[in-house]
Amino acid sequence: SKEMAMLFLCAYVVMLRVPSEGLPMVRAAPGKAASAISCKGEKVILWLKKRKNKATPSTLRRGCWCKHKHRSSKTCPLHVIGRFIEGIPEGNPVFPGISSEAANKALRMCLGRMKTKQAKLYRCHGLRRGHTDDLNREGAPTKEIKLAGEWKSNRMNSYLDLDEEENIRVNEGRVLDDSSDGEEE
Repeated sequence: SKEMAMLFLCAYVVMLRVPSEGLPMVRAAPGKAASAISCKGEKVILWLKKRKNKATPSTLRRGCWCKHKHRSSKTCPLHVIGRFIEGIPEGNPVFPGISSEAANKALRMCLGRMKTKQAKLYRCHGLRRGHTDDLNREGAPTKEIKLAGEWKSNRMNSYLDLDEEENIRVNEGRVLDDSSDGEEE
């Protein structure tokens, strides 16, 4: 569905934990909901009342990728998200009726259609991991990656450059030291 695709896009672009940050999202001004998303110019702004491992509210701003990634506004993820958000009435949930289980099932089904190896082992947290790794592969400075994901420590390093076997263990939830950043999805 369009809503599921937008959930996956938001989770990737904003580096969200789907159950606690993405699914409760409401189109609202910062501070008006526990997870409030709004658009201002060429920025998408997500305000989170709380975030795992952080005691204070978070404001995540993501600007247009058109100029930096040589995309048009039709394919720029931020413009796509912005148009979607603007179509939702103020104060309404962005992803009503979608559960964490349904999101994981839909992701696995999409990956299966694309013939991804062991698609049934993936979960939505892989979108956060994937953007982290993509930023690293593009040469983004560690400071920028940490800021985007709101890491204070080098915990984000566990997301980077995983070999296939380790990635499968992570997706199965078998990594022992992943307690500080993971979330049951």
